[in-house]
Amino acid sequence: MEDQDLAERVVSVYTQVMGGASVNGLDTLPEDAQGWDSLAQVRLFTAIERDFARELPRHLMLIGPSLAAFVTELKRP
Repeated sequence: MEDQDLAERVVSVYTQVMGGASVNGLDTLPEDAQGWDSLAQVRLFTAIERDFARELPRHLMLIGPSLAAFVTELKRP
């Protein structure tokens, strides 16, 4: 999967989970988005795992990383 397709898919999952567009694209951080709290982080984490049918490292479940951190991890083999 190409980087652009991967990025678009992660942003799409974010939009579905959060109910709105990411304000800064992949650079969106939790403090940029109203409602991106610890529960939303868990929902986003599990939605990305489900959408990509892939287990992610648990450190990404902690609130803090940008959407780009998910893309970086998903690019790994």
